[in-house]
Amino acid sequence: MAFSPIPYGRKQPQDRGANIKIILKEHAYLVPIILVFAFLVVVYLGSFAWRKQLERQNLDIQTQKETILALSNTPSTRTVRSFARRVQNLEKIIDNRKLPSVLFSEFENSIHNNTLVRRFTLNANTSVLTLDGAVPNFEILGQQFVIWNERSDFVATVELKNFAKTSEGQIDFSADITIKDGYLK
Repeated sequence: MAFSPIPYGRKQPQDRGANIKIILKEHAYLVPIILVFAFLVVVYLGSFAWRKQLERQNLDIQTQKETILALSNTPSTRTVRSFARRVQNLEKIIDNRKLPSVLFSEFENSIHNNTLVRRFTLNANTSVLTLDGAVPNFEILGQQFVIWNERSDFVATVELKNFAKTSEGQIDFSADITIKDGYLK
């Protein structure tokens, strides 16, 4: 090797460490790949945490379900459900009733405040409304029949079929009300 007396310049000291800016410039195409990879790692690790949270929620819901099922099998709950079913059936019957709305509202308005109507049926062919009810005393029973005979426009005739005093002191009765023509048409 030949030795040259002309210096070619000063030698630059070499860095012993890596220069990040230079590496990023040289490998700029790797930055999006690294970011996507980091995002996927975060999502992957986050899915484990999310899964554990969902498992805890599922366990809580299962516990609540078992508690509700245990409460729903008590006798009082069964009684309430039975009552609710009967109310729903009654609601369907009332919605599908064949009574004209005029007659139904007139009949409802003709009931004395202290009269309890337990059951009524309407025979549309004979225009007879048969009902079973209860009143607290004979005075209220008389007032009820006065209302039907004298103050109710839809009533042609009223017939008291039977009555009986109960052990509680109230009066159970049955009656037939004949409906005037025009209310069922």
